[in-house]
Amino acid sequence: MTQFSNSLSETSATTWQICSPGNLQGRRTNPTTALLTWDEPYSTCHLCPDAVGYEVSGDGIDTVTVSRPPCEITGLKADVEYSLSVYAMAAGNNRSQPSEAHIGISPGKPGNLRVRRITGTSASLSWTAPPTTVPISAYVIYCDEEFVASVRGLDYLVTGLMNATSHTFQVRAMTTSGSLSEAATATPPNPPTNLEVVATTPSSVTFTWDGANGVTGYEISVNDTVVDTIVQTSFVVRNPAGAYFSFSVRARDAAGNVSQAEAQSTPNPDREPPARPPGLRLLSSTYTSVTLGWDVSTDNVGVTGYRFFSPDGTQTDIQTTSYTVTGLQPGVVYYCAVRAYDAAGNLSDVSSLDVSPGDRQAPTIPTNLRVIDDVTWLTVAWDPSEDNIGVKGYAVRVSTLSDDEVLSDTTDQTRYTMKDLLKNMGYIFSVRAFDVTGNLSEPARRLVTNPFFLRLISTQVGLNPNDRVGLTLNVQDEYGFPASGADVEWQIGGGLTLDETSGKTDASGYCLNSFTAPADGLDYANQIRLEAKCVGKSRAIWFRASGVSASPLNPSFSSSVRVTVWVFDAAGKPLEGAVVKWSGARGIGVQYTESITDSTGAAGNAAFNNNANIAPMGKVSAKVEGRTYYSQTIKWREKTHPIEISQWEAPVN
Repeated sequence: MTQFSNSLSETSATTWQICSPGNLQGRRTNPTTALLTWDEPYSTCHLCPDAVGYEVSGDGIDTVTVSRPPCEITGLKADVEYSLSVYAMAAGNNRSQPSEAHIGISPGKPGNLRVRRITGTSASLSWTAPPTTVPISAYVIYCDEEFVASVRGLDYLVTGLMNATSHTFQVRAMTTSGSLSEAATATPPNPPTNLEVVATTPSSVTFTWDGANGVTGYEISVNDTVVDTIVQTSFVVRNPAGAYFSFSVRARDAAGNVSQAEAQSTPNPDREPPARPPGLRLLSSTYTSVTLGWDVSTDNVGVTGYRFFSPDGTQTDIQTTSYTVTGLQPGVVYYCAVRAYDAAGNLSDVSSLDVSPGDRQAPTIPTNLRVIDDVTWLTVAWDPSEDNIGVKGYAVRVSTLSDDEVLSDTTDQTRYTMKDLLKNMGYIFSVRAFDVTGNLSEPARRLVTNPFFLRLISTQVGLNPNDRVGLTLNVQDEYGFPASGADVEWQIGGGLTLDETSGKTDASGYCLNSFTAPADGLDYANQIRLEAKCVGKSRAIWFRASGVSASPLNPSFSSSVRVTVWVFDAAGKPLEGAVVKWSGARGIGVQYTESITDSTGAAGNAAFNNNANIAPMGKVSAKVEGRTYYSQTIKWREKTHPIEISQWEAPVN
């Protein structure tokens, strides 16, 4: 506060300059009007004299004098900012220093204010933000010019309205300084009147109403869901859902405001029930559950679902055509039923069935099938299967590679030992789990070989000059399935050259190769050593050449042996009905001089030792279609000095 002299009389007096107005604030109450408020000086300074008035001035406004705050400034421009000064005045020309206030530009009016939904006691409002650069802090909502709420969002539900009363709603944008925009105003239209049903059919209801003034259309709702917006004053509801359904219509104006609803609850005209569900049957069962299924029912309008009646009286509505009942006792007969229903709630007649639970679920497939002993006897093992009731045992089967059964058995163990299998043979071992009711799992399979069956025995091929020989190697994995992509290495002796020295099996487990005998007139029947080596964990199963081949023989002295030839055509397929003429050499005799190949291309014979005083080493020849082929050398071991066997074999990993 400043002291100054006042010489209004001969007596000089000293007084204090009145303080400036405190806490001056200004805000727009609309785009053209602002309101200023402040604290009077004496309220904060006990030395100040009483103010006798206040002067408000600034560029672009007329100076205004008021005796007390607040002060309303009118005639403002919405897009102009103003700087205003307020002076306090006391008696004796005592004038304060000015307090300054800034009035920003007016925020824009909220856009597209609409009454989206109105009832007797509430209204849902929505609007868009104003196109302005002024930061908006909130939106102020009024109903019939009375303040309702201040919100930050762009929608609001006004509640507590009086029923059957027309209302006008306003929304103003507000800045951080409290300045208010021009009000966005919305008044919902009047609702339609005289809503009534004028026609019904089994699948439709027609409504009409009297239109409202000043509207552009009508919003239609069925069961409280908006289904259409129309301009007519009638509407047809087709296939309504429920025994009763609600229908309402609201008037809509050009601004998008909607009126209160004119509503009516109407009985569904559909009284025709669906047909009884056909084909009710038992699909599956366990010891404690049953699953029933049925065919689709029909209805004049449409089936909505099915009501299933469980044995305990429980009713369950479903949309599928099957249902599982649990918690049952095995061997007990239970009554189950099902009815179809439509959207109108009409129920069909009952389809029923008496059922008794029993286990029809198979165990899981045995896993990790493996060989655990191939030194003494051939023993395989597997990991246990699982079952909903319990696994009782395992059914095992051993077959040849051509699926001829060698043995079948059952066991309650997870291992099995096979005896008396032929050496140098491959077999398929399969095992299936079964439960107490005889349900069988899918089989687990793998290739097994008797002890020492670790080699692929190749086939000697009888050759003539320029003979072209195709070779086929078949490879399977440890489970007896075709081994795709297995590496194969090929070797041949006798001065011959293979077309390929290595290869890979195809998707069927086959690897192909070939060679050609040179045109030098030599007979290679007893000179060829051919090997096919499968690299890796896969195992070669058999080898064949496209021509005639014979199995390797190594009989004991004075015995007879079985010899077999397989005849294939140029494509490598078995040739049925070929005439085979047989003969022996070096003291070897044959039982038949002629035979015919079967469907596998095989023709068999018996060879025997004609000379008991020597240990003959000879071969059997087979003549097919004018071409002679030779078996491997047949070697009879002497009684006292056995001859070491040298078979043409290729080791297999």
